[in-house]
Amino acid sequence: SGAKTTMKALQAGALDFIIRPTEDPKRLQDFTRQCKVLAGMLRSRMSFQKSRNIPLAARKYPTGKITGSSTRNAPRRPLIPREELSPKVVKQRVHLEAPRIDAVAIGISTGGPNALLAFIPLLKGNLGIPIFLVQHMPKHFTAPLAESLNKRSSLSVKEAEHNEIIVPNTVYVAPGGRHMVIERDYEGISPVGESRIVLNDKPAVNSCRPSADVLFSSVARAYGRHVLAVVMTGMGGDGMQGAMDVRKGGGYCISQSEDSCVVYGMPRAVNDAGISNEVVHLDQMARRVMGIVRGERGESP
Repeated sequence: SGAKTTMKALQAGALDFIIRPTEDPKRLQDFTRQCKVLAGMLRSRMSFQKSRNIPLAARKYPTGKITGSSTRNAPRRPLIPREELSPKVVKQRVHLEAPRIDAVAIGISTGGPNALLAFIPLLKGNLGIPIFLVQHMPKHFTAPLAESLNKRSSLSVKEAEHNEIIVPNTVYVAPGGRHMVIERDYEGISPVGESRIVLNDKPAVNSCRPSADVLFSSVARAYGRHVLAVVMTGMGGDGMQGAMDVRKGGGYCISQSEDSCVVYGMPRAVNDAGISNEVVHLDQMARRVMGIVRGERGESP
């Protein structure tokens, strides 16, 4: 009953939410586990933000002493360079040749509603291809998310329905609690060459349902090399294996930059595995996605 209010809170800056528990012992255990996970996430984030604000000199010289000069009279030093914080991401080789893109698949979790609000509405309504989106949420919450994004976007944004035929210029949001897969040439439902959405209740993958891995892998099967996988803010590693399937099939992958993530978990997984072709700041995500779809080359590393 509070789904719409929760969505407003998330878009206003709340990091995450927890469903009110029942007296069911299992639900109470899940509630306790989620509280601990969120508390740990907040502690990690506060520690990370604090470390970013420590001058490089203090990091190298914990006692505050700098050889050959006084700390008080020393010139002001810059904050820690991004290269020192995430060398694997910043120094990763960028593959500039993207194939023709016929579909975009997005995986996102913690911090997602706010990030999507800064991303999806900036995409042009004539993009010409479909977008498939997995946001880790329970049922009853993904429909308000789609509704909220649809009001602000030129593209049509909707919660996906079972067996619906896929059309371009539409963002399909996987319903909470169900996996979303893409299938082609389904006999008796769609003509040859058309694609459709299939929803299922198979077991969770990476403790997630919907799962970005499930979506990415199915999109890679349906569209071959003409896929752009986008991995955004979120805990865990969901999306890494699916993004690898996209890359193995000849597709392209971009990931959100660490400094623009609420939680740098899912993007870190694809970056550390060497799967991501490009690392993109949230502020540039819409521009870069449109550029890749239009065949624009990436910038040299």
